[in-house]
Parts: sequence; C-alpha cells; structure tokens
Amino acid sequence: MLNQLIKPKCLLILFLFNTGCSVFGIQSEESPEYKTLLTVNKIQIRQYSPYIIAKTKVKGVFDNASSEGFKILAGYIFGDNIANKKISENSTAINAKEVESSKIAMTAPVTMKSVDTNSWVMSFSMPSKYDLETLPRPNDKRITLEKVDKKTFAVLTFSGSWNESKNKQKAEELKKWIVDQKKYNIKSQPAYAGYNPPWTIPIFKKNEVLIEISY
Repeated sequence: MLNQLIKPKCLLILFLFNTGCSVFGIQSEESPEYKTLLTVNKIQIRQYSPYIIAKTKVKGVFDNASSEGFKILAGYIFGDNIANKKISENSTAINAKEVESSKIAMTAPVTMKSVDTNSWVMSFSMPSKYDLETLPRPNDKRITLEKVDKKTFAVLTFSGSWNESKNKQKAEELKKWIVDQKKYNIKSQPAYAGYNPPWTIPIFKKNEVLIEISY
C-alpha cells in the first residue's frame, strides 16, 4: 500500500507543502465548523456542526502512537485511496475498476483520543465539500470513515509542545473547571487536538483539549 511505501521524510515534505510551511502557527487549513456559546479566558463552550472524519486505531505510548497514526492517515489523504465517483450506466465492469485515486486537502486539527492504557484513536477531519458518498475510499483497512453528529464540547486552548504529559495536565484543568460550574455533565474522555506541524515554534503552536458535555 502507498502509506507503507512513503518514507517519513517524504511525508514530512508533503505535509510541509500542505500546511503552508508556517513556523509561526499561521493556520490556512479548513477546520470543523462550530458556534461559540461561552468564553472564559482560554476555555470555550462550543457547539460543533456535523462533520466527517477519517480515523485509525493505533497502539503504544502517545508519541509513537501519534507518529504511526499520522503516517496511516497521511497516506490516505495523499492518494492511497480510490476516488469515489459515480459510474454511468454505460460503464463496463472493467472501467468501473479503473478509478483514479484522489488527493484530499489537509485540514486541522489532528485529534488523538485514548481508548485504553495502550491504545489511541487518531482522526483527521475531512473537507466540508465531501460527504460519506463522495469521499474517496481508503485502501488501508485500518482507516474508517465516520460522520460525527452535532455535539457540544468544553474546550481548553493552550500553546507549546503536544505531548502526553502536558495534554493530561490540561485535561485535568478542564475537567475541574467543568465540575466547578455545576451545570454541565461530562459525556466523554478528553480528546487532544493539535493544529500545527512539528517545526512550528512551540510558543506559536495551538493545542486544545476537548471534552463533550451536556447541560
């Protein structure tokens, strides 16, 4: 498969071009749409509109799992897929199999969520121009396409490196804030979102912790 053939350096170069080469955290990629319901310092309550993700489950410590998950999903958006185009009634069976691959624009953020002590799910949000019927099909069976329904999240934004220790620290901070409000119910484990490529200067990196809530 293509994602197994792409070398890490090649992925880095491809990702560099897709992210606008910014070392200052300037974001040009599309992100899922949401409405801000409340802002308190660096914490927001957001209501996200439905969107589609490509996700994969990986095992290992955070750093290794995030690298492996990124490699798998990057292979998909860089062309390890089958373009999902409608085939006319006049197309033959042979022509139906000769469907080209398709590159998908990079979006932000990249999201990691813990499944258990040694497993993670990484996901890329897909550009809004696609739905599940038109999105290219992944060749890699480890990738699943899924529609995320409208949800409400408490979100804490922070800068610096994206690592397991800092993510957990910020997650605890957000959980405490939610509990202290006495009007929200926690509905999910924390998800960690990173918006910038590794070479972005740490102070300019945008990271988030997201916890689904209800009133």
